[in-house]
Amino acid sequence: MMQNINEINRLLLAISELSGYKNNAVPESAVIRQCRNIVLMGSLPDHKDTIDFCIELKIIRREKNRMRVEFLGRKLLDANPSKNYEFTENQKNLVAKEFILHKEFLKDISKIIISFNANEELGTFVWSHSDGIPIEGNRDILNLMIQLGILEKDGFLLLVNQKYVSVIANLRGLEILSLKKLREILDKKIEVGNIAEDLMVVYERKRLESIGAIEESKLVKKISNLDVSAGYDILSFDAKSPDLKYDRLIEAKGSSNNLISFDWSNNEMKVAKNLGSKYWIYFLGGINDKKKSSEEEPFLIQDPFNTIFGNPNFDLEYSGLKVKLKKTLEMIKK
Repeated sequence: MMQNINEINRLLLAISELSGYKNNAVPESAVIRQCRNIVLMGSLPDHKDTIDFCIELKIIRREKNRMRVEFLGRKLLDANPSKNYEFTENQKNLVAKEFILHKEFLKDISKIIISFNANEELGTFVWSHSDGIPIEGNRDILNLMIQLGILEKDGFLLLVNQKYVSVIANLRGLEILSLKKLREILDKKIEVGNIAEDLMVVYERKRLESIGAIEESKLVKKISNLDVSAGYDILSFDAKSPDLKYDRLIEAKGSSNNLISFDWSNNEMKVAKNLGSKYWIYFLGGINDKKKSSEEEPFLIQDPFNTIFGNPNFDLEYSGLKVKLKKTLEMIKK
């Protein structure tokens, strides 16, 4: 089985160059020689595996020991105008759609995804290392699913890419209705989050007005729709500010129930740690997404990084952990 999707580009570019970019059939032996002249990532794999894979997906075809690029292969070449060996995102999408439903690989793919569970909160199918359930099926197929972006790694989790959720649902024999339900839940979660942000802007303006910070209240601003990487949603003030510099940065969290529970991204945690007491989390429960309102008072957490970690009043549940080695292996061995 082919180990690296970039091998497809090596093969296609070799055929294309040997044919003078005219899509003529060229000798297979010449193609293999051409491929062997190009070393990718320090390896020279068995090109027969790549050829067999590409013939199976109708990327190329063999004609009496000669090779010609097929329609899908020409689309892949068009999706790689710079003639790079590394697969582009467009190329991944093109191959993934053929690969995931191909009869030759269908059995192995179906076997792999049996270990995945529907996650309503994320709106996809997830496998977690912590579940202790090994992934069944062909490891080479699993590797290709990851390389093609059908599966995505997130710490100790493997998630089905949103683009392929409906296909995976059908392979698992699930009803389309259940998939729609997953999408509805995901959409509702996003909507509730947006409502929480808007309501917290109103809350902040009223809070500042109540302490006489009228000018400051007018300058409260939602930025989540402008800068998704900021790590917070709202710019505000603690109180009256002589220089009108924002000194209260708010991350708004919301829920349709009253249980104080929320996801906190790695980026948000890093920003919270850096900003210290200037960073706040405003949690608003009881949000009615139809009325776009809540009867509840927000729960405010100042300096959440230091307030939450090590506090017995909070339960922390980790969905993944990224581990980085600080020293080289040679230094550790010493």
